[in-house]
Amino acid sequence: MYRKRGFVAIVAAGMIAGILTSADVVLGVPTVSPAYQKVIAVVKSTELSKDQKIARLEELAGAKDTQMIALYQMELLDPQKTMQVAAGIFKARGSSRLTKLRMGRFMLTRERPGKKGFPRDFIKEFASYLVGAVLDGGQEEFCRKLPGHPMTAVGEYAYLASYFQGYKGVDFAPFKDARLVPILISCLDAPDNTYSAAQHGCVRGKEGESTGRNTARQQIPVALGRLGDGRAVKPLRRVLSDHHDWHERNNAAYALAMLAPAGVRAKLVGEMRSRKVTGANGRFDGAKDRYRHLYAFGRGLLARGDDAGVEFMAFEYSIYDSYDGLSEVAYMLSERLKVLKGVKSSKLEGFFNQAFDNERVTGMLLMDKTKVKVDRGPNAYDFTRAAPRIEGMFDTVCRIIEANGLTSLGTKVRKIARRSASKVIRRRGEQCAAKLQARSAGE
Repeated sequence: MYRKRGFVAIVAAGMIAGILTSADVVLGVPTVSPAYQKVIAVVKSTELSKDQKIARLEELAGAKDTQMIALYQMELLDPQKTMQVAAGIFKARGSSRLTKLRMGRFMLTRERPGKKGFPRDFIKEFASYLVGAVLDGGQEEFCRKLPGHPMTAVGEYAYLASYFQGYKGVDFAPFKDARLVPILISCLDAPDNTYSAAQHGCVRGKEGESTGRNTARQQIPVALGRLGDGRAVKPLRRVLSDHHDWHERNNAAYALAMLAPAGVRAKLVGEMRSRKVTGANGRFDGAKDRYRHLYAFGRGLLARGDDAGVEFMAFEYSIYDSYDGLSEVAYMLSERLKVLKGVKSSKLEGFFNQAFDNERVTGMLLMDKTKVKVDRGPNAYDFTRAAPRIEGMFDTVCRIIEANGLTSLGTKVRKIARRSASKVIRRRGEQCAAKLQARSAGE
């Protein structure tokens, strides 16, 4: 009999339910775990009132096997009560290290800190605990061959610092502690994770074999960058030069842009440029290339307020060997726009000029399938599905251009407005062009 481990995913709050829990998949038929059945029986009960359900879920949140499932289900009924319960579990004297880490992630993800009823002192309390946990055996806990992606103190610190694994916009100030720098540096060379027995329906390797990566380790350079300690520059340069994990090298480039002094930054740019390698077809050789890390380096420069990073937002600094398809072009532009929001610099004129002169980018904005490859089939990522996203990106483009007063771009914006198949883009483009023209006339 074929048997593998899978996920029963009850997706986002407001849709069905906000949990992920394990389940078996036998001959393609999912069998829900006993823990999930126990919790969902309470939620679906027609005999219990809402208050009774909340009380019963609070009890189940105290048990190891049903804890996280119960919290996510309780949150759908009473978010404020759920945060109080989770904070109580974190503070409980008998709570294990793993439980405390789980409660920290639960409380500080999904933007809960900004919601009504969030315990005012929780971030400070969790920061104190997490820093202490890293100092108390964090290196030994982390620098082992770990199956899957288990929670560790170092891993949660790295995730939180880099806004990974659901963390987003958490105030990092309470978590800054220079004592962690040597520990994090030593963890840059932690082993890769190994495949676990449970691979959630997608068997990629034998149990115990290396996965070739470690997602928590990949984020450590970002944490070092945010800590702002120059002791990390030398080890991060070594990571950028020869670490086998592409993502860790990429994050090292980002962190070095934040940490390294001006002379070192200039030298790094020269080194990364000189290590550009292309094959006979003009594509990057991914095994040797460091050129694409300049995009991450540029993001790091912008994070420290240096508009020299705008240069490296250009599409030639791409994570793709080629980007002919609509999804790749959309991703490349949207990621750059996220970085450039709020940036004030005349250098943005150059960025948008190269974007508008790029046939694939303009083809996407024009909704012209002769310029950008689109997938085929009933579930294809085509202009019909992508239209809202593309229109939103164009609005962001216009907002950035307007905010920076880039009047020279008015002609190109109007050209797109007049030719696009999207009414939304045509209307927004004409509005933007008119604003730029009025500003130019008033100067």
